[in-house]
Amino acid sequence: MSSRARDPPTAAAGDRSRQPADCPVRKVVLLDLNVAFFDNLRQPRLDLSLPVLKAQRLIPSDDQAGSHAERGVVTEGTLRCGPLAALPAVLDRLGADTDAVLAEFGLIRAYFDDAENTVPTAVVGRMFRRIVEVTGCDHLGILLGRPVTLSAMGAVGVQMQASPSVAHAIEVMGKHFHVHDRGAQLSVEADGNAVRLCYRITARDVDMLEEIYTLAAMAGLGFLRGLCGKAWRPLEFELPFRRPRAVDTLRKALGVPLKFDAEQLKMAFPASDLSRALPTADPLLYRMMAERIEQLEARQRRDLVGRVRDVMQTVIFLEDSRSSIVASRIGVSLRTLNRRLGERETSLQAIRDQVTAEAACQLLGNTDKPASDVALILGYSDSSAFTRAFRRWRGVPPAQWRARQRRAG
Repeated sequence: MSSRARDPPTAAAGDRSRQPADCPVRKVVLLDLNVAFFDNLRQPRLDLSLPVLKAQRLIPSDDQAGSHAERGVVTEGTLRCGPLAALPAVLDRLGADTDAVLAEFGLIRAYFDDAENTVPTAVVGRMFRRIVEVTGCDHLGILLGRPVTLSAMGAVGVQMQASPSVAHAIEVMGKHFHVHDRGAQLSVEADGNAVRLCYRITARDVDMLEEIYTLAAMAGLGFLRGLCGKAWRPLEFELPFRRPRAVDTLRKALGVPLKFDAEQLKMAFPASDLSRALPTADPLLYRMMAERIEQLEARQRRDLVGRVRDVMQTVIFLEDSRSSIVASRIGVSLRTLNRRLGERETSLQAIRDQVTAEAACQLLGNTDKPASDVALILGYSDSSAFTRAFRRWRGVPPAQWRARQRRAG
């Protein structure tokens, strides 16, 4: 592997040789002279000969949360335990029988001591539901997210800190987010003088999205403060859930204006912050972490259907999400992609329908957006077409499905 692939990007204003890949954004605007948009799907060529640490499993069973083949390797629908490190201590402070609650999900306290352990996002949601039932806490995401720092992201977080600038640190996070979390998608938008760091949960059947998104918002705040200093503040947060009962607590925790009923979590901050040089920049450490990230990427198993689904998740809200765009991001012709998906007894349209249905359900279930607005967000020109599609996906029209979800709590 060449040293050029591992070297940290330079910050010279005139150097365009290290531009990262384009990412899905509504407007094509450069972050600065060096950094273009990216997504977390494009990866460099991997060195498959690199070793990787073997699993250190703390959970003996092969079900529930703790059964993964390799320590630190994030599989589809899972995330690293780093952002959840405070969970046992928070449970203790809330007066819960911590060991009993964790045991319901095949977990023990020690599992959260190692940030490299992984847990399915769906299990996190069920666990949060149980914790709220046991404790009555209405701001669990705040309590868990408050102590999160860049170290929670492991090698990705360390490489971010070792980057020469905030722009390059965000580039690292976007390109390698899947090493940390494969139950969500990360992307970046820019419009005028503001940049928005966007996060959307894509794992299936996840409960307690409000608390998970709140935890993610707190974590994002901690990540940027780790780069820009403890006094750093974003411009605003857009949150993909309806206004909560504990809204004052949430406003105080995030400290900036909040907008609810968004299509995904967005943290907006001044584009001028991207040019900040990092005092923690360390070229040697940067290269070491790049090597470790490549080891982990080489061990991730991402089949074609999963890769297409990942790409579809990143473009689902964009005006231009044509099949040719998806094929281009996968790196094959549309004809080849259709043939290969056919060999796997699926199609682009089937994957698109699945992703669109899941996005629609998340918006209908967690926000107060009218169904007509959800239809427009997902690319339907009229509500009747969306209603027909939704009935095909879920067996009932959107309004009826939403009413059932609210009755179910």
